Amino acid sequence: MPNQAQMPVAPASPSLPPFTTAPAGPAFAGRAAPGMPQTLLLVEDSRLAAEAVRLACRRLGIRLRRAETLASAMLHLRVYRPDVALIDPGLPDGSGLSLIAALARQAGRAPRVVAISGDPAMADACRNAGAEAFVEKPLNLARDLVPLFGDAVVPPAVRHRLMPAAATPANRRIMAPGAGLAGCRSGADGGQGDPSVGGTGSSATSDSGAPGRVAGPERMARNAGSDPLALSDDLRRAHRLLLAAREPSEFGYATQFLRSVARCAGDAALLRAIRQSRQSGDPAPLLAALAERTAHIPLV
Repeated sequence: MPNQAQMPVAPASPSLPPFTTAPAGPAFAGRAAPGMPQTLLLVEDSRLAAEAVRLACRRLGIRLRRAETLASAMLHLRVYRPDVALIDPGLPDGSGLSLIAALARQAGRAPRVVAISGDPAMADACRNAGAEAFVEKPLNLARDLVPLFGDAVVPPAVRHRLMPAAATPANRRIMAPGAGLAGCRSGADGGQGDPSVGGTGSSATSDSGAPGRVAGPERMARNAGSDPLALSDDLRRAHRLLLAAREPSEFGYATQFLRSVARCAGDAALLRAIRQSRQSGDPAPLLAALAERTAHIPLV
């Protein structure tokens, strides 16, 4: 699979209509603060990564739609005008860079275009394609609020409400290295943590399996309180993708998808297995690691 940072940016799609008359979609419970965006379209293939965005939108009162593929995103955009489009560049049916480029060149009232990826090396490619900002998975409101919505539109009251939340004990549930599945459960105090709110100094696990930018050897369990089935669905999907992979591009997409999931879950051991499989081209150790994890996950 070619390095996504080197993938060519496709031209704007001529089938994408101007953003002038499309409705904003049905209203959900809760309202966004005055001046804040009201609607967001998430183009993301990982359910675990999407769960963090869903919880963030719920917290902010923003109406959310999600598309898992480029094709589905195009269908949404023909009838729907979001205020913000949050796009993963690595999608199953092509590069999200092409959609970013199409929206960036679109006439009329186009949405704010933000890229989201588990691979920080994609930041330059996303900005070159036309993204106004780049955020790293998993979404962290304390860190990503302004990049998501723009400095000028985030009211001081919203910043005050969300930024201090990162420092409260309820949002300091610590995940030991490799404990990604456990990190999707609620904390021991019984509270429901929000993976979208975390310490501003924390970061996802690096691809080498070592914790990223943190103030110590431990890192935030930013998936605490999210749906535990989201991680299990992503792991089982990755297992199916690896089993079905016959071409290098299929194997590349499967490992790229799984790497993003492992980074979101903070699973250092799985990241090491992914790196080894990518280097050797042998999926067997990675399949074994996935089988070990999914064997302990209930089907319902």
